[in-house]
Amino acid sequence: MTRLLWALGLVLALALPAAAQTYPDKPLRFVIPFPAGGATDVVGRHVAQELSQVLGQPVVVDNKPGASAIIGAQAVATAPPDGYTVLFATSSVLAINAATRTKLSYDPVKSFAPVTLVGLTPMIILVGPNSPYNTLGDLVAAAKAKPGGLRYATVSDTIRLAAEMLNERAGIKIESVPYRGAAEAYGDFYAGRIDVMFDPIPTGYPIVTSKRAKGLAVTTAKRSQMAPEVPTVAEAANLPGFDVSIWYSLVLPAGTPQAIVDKLNQAAVKALESPDLKAKLSSLGVEPRPSSPQELAAFVDGELKRWSAVARAANLVQAE
Repeated sequence: MTRLLWALGLVLALALPAAAQTYPDKPLRFVIPFPAGGATDVVGRHVAQELSQVLGQPVVVDNKPGASAIIGAQAVATAPPDGYTVLFATSSVLAINAATRTKLSYDPVKSFAPVTLVGLTPMIILVGPNSPYNTLGDLVAAAKAKPGGLRYATVSDTIRLAAEMLNERAGIKIESVPYRGAAEAYGDFYAGRIDVMFDPIPTGYPIVTSKRAKGLAVTTAKRSQMAPEVPTVAEAANLPGFDVSIWYSLVLPAGTPQAIVDKLNQAAVKALESPDLKAKLSSLGVEPRPSSPQELAAFVDGELKRWSAVARAANLVQAE
């Protein structure tokens, strides 16, 4: 029995390097844990298309939405660790879900092997076209003068935490009003029943250019190339260091051989450095940010700590 186990171990040890050398020799499954047609899906499909060109294999998109992206994340966490099932993971998947829930069907660190950061996109803070607030400074001053007198729309935990971080950093209290989706929230926003919207810049900025809203600030440390005239929160409200983004990354199931992780990382970095993909992502307000697996792991760790602290301070941790 001992010899048999030794022999099996030797076969596996020899097979893993061989698998890494030939990887990939079949199509990859690219899981996007959000519905088809949404902003995340569009970004993910562009990445998958360019990655397919670099790898020389089809990269087949599989949308698995539901339960705040938990369904898709769980599907990848339990997939074979052979490098052929890739998760297009967002900040909500790897940071926000864990920060706002005491129980989660996957562990954002232990369930996945990090591959690379893909890119970052800001949110834009909006008020109505007839709002008395023309700058974020105006909004903050009004919120300080009348605590709880202003309201913002919440359609996701990501938006809720970003708004609560602004509340915390600025020393204000703008009240959250939950909505089932953006369409419902914007209906009340346009009717004047909601004072403030936080929206990803790809969907929020066109509302500014069409004069249906005023863009007060973007939430990242740097101005967005998509909306260079819109100041950052740090600039507009004198809050240095304020930096909130929605981010995208690629991860594999935990236990994937490091040689395969490294191969996919090299291919993904090459894809993200291609002028064509850079242009597509930039048009969607996404700043490409390829990284090493180690850099992504450190980034996720920092985001987990940051958002967990915000969620606890705002009493937003769900006991599930």
